Amino acid sequence: MKKAILFPILVLTLALCLALPMAVGAHTEADPFVTDLIADGGDPSTEIDAGDLLVWNDEENLYVKYSANVSEGWYIVETHLHVASAASVVPQKNGNPSPGKFDYKTEHDPAVEDYTYTIPLGDLEVGDDVVIAAHAEVIQVKTISFVTDYGFTGVDNTTGFSTSDSTNNLGKSGLSLLDGFGQVTASADLSHRGTRGLGVSGGEPDEIDGSENITITFDEPVYLMSYELRSLFVIDQPEVEYAEVLIYNGATLVATDNVAGVEALGSGDGDVIVDRTDSPILADKLVFQVNEAYRALQNEYAVAALTVQVDEETAWGDGADFSGRNWAMYVCYTIQ
Repeated sequence: MKKAILFPILVLTLALCLALPMAVGAHTEADPFVTDLIADGGDPSTEIDAGDLLVWNDEENLYVKYSANVSEGWYIVETHLHVASAASVVPQKNGNPSPGKFDYKTEHDPAVEDYTYTIPLGDLEVGDDVVIAAHAEVIQVKTISFVTDYGFTGVDNTTGFSTSDSTNNLGKSGLSLLDGFGQVTASADLSHRGTRGLGVSGGEPDEIDGSENITITFDEPVYLMSYELRSLFVIDQPEVEYAEVLIYNGATLVATDNVAGVEALGSGDGDVIVDRTDSPILADKLVFQVNEAYRALQNEYAVAALTVQVDEETAWGDGADFSGRNWAMYVCYTIQ
């Protein structure tokens, strides 16, 4: 009874592979077979090109390379790969593949731009067809920059921004970020200095000082990966400039960073990067200010940049659908 059911499935799988565009000609690392790495593919109207899947072989090995679409901020955090003679042989349940049971799997920490699996051909010969089930977990990371050396990425309208070491009053207290997904609001008119970033017009016209603040909010929580502050110095020992950054998720204050200056005044380098990549924190609001206890002292700084993870998706190498209800896919390849 089982054989009577499996046989037509196997025949259908082979037919699907034959119907799909197959790898033609001798593919090499320089000229691989390429298909998209599709994320959120349950609906063609929402599917995302998160990168490419590249396949080639030589006389000894089959190579499968995952390559993320880094130009759009995509990176790879986990991969699962299974190569089989037919889709029905790929580990699955009710026609839905089980990536955790695939032969090859890797967690990528930190996230990577690309990763290649090398698989011995064994008994496979030229002309043999194989099915490649290539699954990945991908994240999308966005950089928001207010300084010239990072290119003002993620800022929707940079009208009035300084492109030099001069300071401009923007004449407004708000900015839109990431196509409206994020917003900047300040306690007074924003100021901008191309080499430092955002400040608040007031006592120190190009920085945050006194009771001033800059707040950055997001429509949905994001993972805060890092942020950069500039012009944060050691004034005279033991006096150090301190920035206070309040990190919220909803109404809950989830963390408070007190960031101390690291370079002596006059050194020309008061830049501080707070890196949370190893343990990103979920947040929808950041408040940049000076701790109330230090406002009477010389404490001021500018907000230069931040990096946030805005999305996480499952991705598959684009090809034929498995028979189950989910949208998982497999790629057909002919050994060259």
